This record gives sequence, structure tokens and C-alpha cells, in this order.
Amino acid sequence: MATDDRWHRLETLFARAVSLSPEARRAYLDQLCRTDPALGREVTALLAAHDRHSGVIDDLVRAELVRAAGPAKPRIPGYRILRELGRGGMGVVFLARREKDQDRVPVAAKVLRGDCTWPDAERRIRVEAAALARLNHPNIAKLLDAGRTADDAPYFAMEYVPGDPINRFVARQSLTIDQRIGLFASVCRAVSHAHDRAVVHRDLKPTNILVTPDWSPKLLDFGIAKLLDPTGRGMGTTATGWALMTPQYASPEQIAGERATARTDVYALGVILYELLTGELPYRPAVASPFGWGEAVLNRPAIHPATYRPQLDDRVTSLLLTALEKDPVARTITAGEMAERLHGYLGTG
Repeated sequence: MATDDRWHRLETLFARAVSLSPEARRAYLDQLCRTDPALGREVTALLAAHDRHSGVIDDLVRAELVRAAGPAKPRIPGYRILRELGRGGMGVVFLARREKDQDRVPVAAKVLRGDCTWPDAERRIRVEAAALARLNHPNIAKLLDAGRTADDAPYFAMEYVPGDPINRFVARQSLTIDQRIGLFASVCRAVSHAHDRAVVHRDLKPTNILVTPDWSPKLLDFGIAKLLDPTGRGMGTTATGWALMTPQYASPEQIAGERATARTDVYALGVILYELLTGELPYRPAVASPFGWGEAVLNRPAIHPATYRPQLDDRVTSLLLTALEKDPVARTITAGEMAERLHGYLGTG
């Protein structure tokens, strides 16, 4: 794997090459390949991926910059804001309490960021609330309320989930392979519940799956979810949803800006399970950055899980490789079938 210095050099060389005219770029690459053939090949591969997908990977870099902007503390009628919990591409999540709640039960309030520049951002936060309203599952955070802040920004309140991201939880608890599979099967059932109600999450990753102290996984953050009509087609515009994703867990079709379906979530489930069982991600990008991950997901084969875990059962390995197929049509498995096969492997039916 490349060192941090080499990653930085790759990014610098790539940025320089992108800015050149086609003729100057060819001369630049010829010179680079003569002085450092390995580095030249890596820069050439990144440029090829960039050219094929016409700026998609650049948009991922811009998405990372937007995530870094800081929010202002909102005023929500009827709630007391306690502290910030986290932020994403469109919203900021705060720990809050209902002012009239005698039990002082905390909630998580998600508010559209005032500096959010994404097209149609307000509609997207309404779509997230609508997605949560469709769902009622013990492993999905519940929607409690929705409205507008004192500054007229849309918000919704949902069940507060205290816990660790699933990858950190399994590492801290030193869970066995079977325990990890059993925990993850519950996640698959939650995703299947969403798919059965025509909701595609589109941003499944460990930080969106928290595990509570009583070992209950909770799926949250439907910020770029897609609602489907009865025909299976998206309701409303969804063209910019892929730009808010996390490239390490995004499917090839998302990276390429193509239509997301339930099989998009299946791919992400495959990546997460791969990480939980091996401690690694399925790819080794040439550059540890959004465009480096994008290039790897699009063009590189997934590393066989047995490379990291030779003792993995063939049934689990087969399931992982099916979920990680680059072509959505080849992902011949649903989230519900993943849960069934994992329970079947554990002998729990």
C-alpha cells in the first residue's frame, strides 16, 4: 500500500495532469512514466477513470469539502438543544429534549444546515422524514416529530440511539465470527424491511449502524434515501443523491452516477459485512482519497475475503462475493435473503 507521502504525491500529480491540455498531458505522462514508471501507471489509471466518468469523482471531492462546514445551533420550538451529535452533507444532528417531557428522554433532532448548497436540499430532508415515517422496525431509529425551526429551517426528531458504530462495537467487544454474523443478520432484516416498504437507503456504512449497549443494532441516517413508487421507480428527482455518498461503501453504479435500486444497498451490506469479518475493506485504492476510492470501486476487483480470513466458511465467502458484484444484475440476492442465509449458516433458521 502507498505511504501517506506517496498518496499526497499522486494527488498532486493527478491535479496537475487534469489541468493540462490533451497534448500537454500526454507529454507530462510520458515524462512521468520515464522517471517513475509505477507512479506514471497509477496517475494514468486515475486519469482514465476520471475521463470515463466525466467529473463524478471530482464531485465526491467537493462533497467532502461541504461536509467540513460548521453549523449554527438551532432554536426548535418545544425542544431544548443540548449539544451537537454529528453532521453530514445536508444536515446537523443535535441531542435534544422535549421541554414538556417529564421523563427527560433524549431525542436526536436533525436540522437542515443553513450553509447547505446542495440543489433541492430542503426536499431531501423532507424525503428522509417521509422514509422514516414508512418504517417501523426494532432495528431502525423511529421518527417522532417533524416541523420547522424558529429560523424556518426544516427539521425532524427521531429516536436517540446511544451506541457505537457496528465496526467499532465488534472490535471493542472482541466478537467471534459467528457473533458478528448474527448481529449483522439483524441489520439485513432491517434493510429488507425498508425495501419491502419501497425505501432504498443508499448510504449504508458502519457509522449509520449503531449498536446499543444491549447489543441491538439500529439503522439510521436516511439522508439520501430514495422512495420508490409501486413500479419500483424513484419518486421525484434523485440525480444528485450519489454526490452525498461515502465512496468506500458506495456501489459502482452510485460512483458512476447511475440509478440506485435495492441492489445498491445489497452491495453496501456486502462491503460492511466484509469489513466486519476481515477487518479490511474490499479494495486497496492507489490514492486514499475520494477519487482514489472511486477509481478502485469502478475498476478494481474486490480482494478475495480469504486473503484476510482463510478460515471463513465457503457459504459466507460466496455470499460476500455475490453482494460485491460490480454489475447490479449479477447481485442475485436480496437483503432478506442475506439475512436468511446468514441465519442458516448459524443454524438458527
